Amino acid sequence: MKAIQTKFHGHTEHKPARISASVENGDAGTMRRYYSIPCEMDSRDAHAWAALQLARERGWIPNEGEKPRDNDRERFTTYLVGGGLPDGSQCWVFAGSRHWENTKSLQGIK
Repeated sequence: MKAIQTKFHGHTEHKPARISASVENGDAGTMRRYYSIPCEMDSRDAHAWAALQLARERGWIPNEGEKPRDNDRERFTTYLVGGGLPDGSQCWVFAGSRHWENTKSLQGIK
């Protein structure tokens, strides 16, 4: 299971405010993309939108308007769940996918 971390970056003299979305990329290190914030979105929605953009780019979810093929149906049956981190960034994971089975063994651990 992968987690996407999003973080707000305020505007500078040369760049508008934006959100970065990052994910661990194996031996290649961290993959990070920057997205301009759609002005009609509030902060929480903008963070979720950036996480979805990165997930689409990685092929984890279908592009907007694209329907999953039959063999992808289980792979794309997910829910985006997010929450805040102490440094002010947010973390997003996809729950309810085929990887959900990996978390069942954690239930009941105190």
